[in-house]
Amino acid sequence: MLTLVALTIGLVAWIFFWAIGLKPFDSFLIMLLIFLPAAAWQVFGPGIKKTLGLPSRPPPSELAD
Repeated sequence: MLTLVALTIGLVAWIFFWAIGLKPFDSFLIMLLIFLPAAAWQVFGPGIKKTLGLPSRPPPSELAD
């Protein structure tokens, strides 16, 4: 879900910056700057949390509240 939101925001930013006069490639790089950290967190986040000993999800008792 995080990557979908980041991709949508990045594409909107790409169109916006292209519309105000930035070159298309520069606007695309801004979109990548928004999307790639979100995609990297989606891929590597669970492993980082596991390595640090942090819970990846809240316990089921907290989800019921």
